[in-house]
Amino acid sequence: MRRLTILILLAAASPAPVAAAPPFDPAEALPGGAATAAVDDASAAFARPVGNLPEAERARFLLGARYFYTRWVAGPAPAPALTGVGPLYNALSCEQCHRNDGRGRPPALGVDETEVTGAIARFAALSAPYGAQLQDFAIGGQAAEGRLIRSPAPVSGGSGGGFGAVNAPVWRIGAPGYGPVPAAISVVIAPQVNGVGLIDAIPAAAIRAAADPDDRDGDGISGVAVAGGAGRFGWRAAQASVEGQAARALALDMGLSTARYPNHWGDCAEAQQACRMRARAGAAAAVEIDGTILDAIVQYTANLGPPARPDAARPDVLAGRAAFHGAGCAQCHTPSHVTGPNAYPWLSGQTIWPYSDFLLHDMGEGLGDAGGQEWRTPALWGLGRHGAVNGHAQYLHDGRAETLSEAVLWHGGEAARARDAFRALSPVDRDALLAFLSSL
Repeated sequence: MRRLTILILLAAASPAPVAAAPPFDPAEALPGGAATAAVDDASAAFARPVGNLPEAERARFLLGARYFYTRWVAGPAPAPALTGVGPLYNALSCEQCHRNDGRGRPPALGVDETEVTGAIARFAALSAPYGAQLQDFAIGGQAAEGRLIRSPAPVSGGSGGGFGAVNAPVWRIGAPGYGPVPAAISVVIAPQVNGVGLIDAIPAAAIRAAADPDDRDGDGISGVAVAGGAGRFGWRAAQASVEGQAARALALDMGLSTARYPNHWGDCAEAQQACRMRARAGAAAAVEIDGTILDAIVQYTANLGPPARPDAARPDVLAGRAAFHGAGCAQCHTPSHVTGPNAYPWLSGQTIWPYSDFLLHDMGEGLGDAGGQEWRTPALWGLGRHGAVNGHAQYLHDGRAETLSEAVLWHGGEAARARDAFRALSPVDRDALLAFLSSL
């Protein structure tokens, strides 16, 4: 997105001064403000409603939870209420990819997995005959498109710098069902869901104000605001709202139509005519997800609150907070925002602490794929909960990092200086910074 010459000049420039950490605010212990989840319990830490959810909204929240967790079936069926999945799909329910409202996981190394992982292979461009992404499951009578397989990485290379650094994963597609598969793919895993309503409530103007695509301030960081700051969901900020993100996932990941994506066949490419015919035959209504169901799913996900941070003021965590700011991490992982007017008034006017600027940044060749090197800064809240919630702790867009140290060391491009500052920390300060990340 920015010219290569600019990136070369930035790489050669002397490090810009980094501001010291601001004084600790006790409000940081409540990342969602009054919307911080009131109940916090291990694997369900991401599955609790915001703490200020009005009592009158709880029935709709629970209805949305039912739709989020229920597995859909293929149509036609005797009871058509939750039918219409496929013909090609990646999951039968939202929760299969977003386990416990958390993250997906990459396939196990070298394994042709037969269960849903929440890892999605996307093609660099709309690809005949495979469409926008690879669907690794299909309803009866329809062939799946193939399996995403993660192969062991070569012995040489890696993210460098020690501390458990690893090589980039090698991805391939096994058992392709519709002919040759494009070589250029982008693999991402489903992100956590909680907190998205608060992110949706951040004013676009606030996100746009932090963008600096030409690096006019010379700090080596040039974030890009997608759609004027409205784009903030998905690994590349392609979606501007919780509803848009949900409708697209229903269409591509589950083959379920909505008013936004009315095609019953989901991601069946035009060359997959048998798939499209099967979808038409199974359709029981104009769209499979009507407005009432989609609204309930959106209300549920938008009102999942971030959990509290009981260790926010612990001495080693505070030391790590200082190291986080001192290393320059907060230049992209902006600690706090204030939410604006929103469809859910109780989410408005909250000081929240997601630790993201929600801008696209060039993260270097090491994290590049068929979609490019630019990624939206992910929110860090809940980072230390992934093991309990998801049953694994694998980080970055494709789950390649098995520790937080590895995740930091994979940073490149605009984040190279912060990565190098982390590498240069003393063991005590490095451990404190990791303790801070785990406390979020």
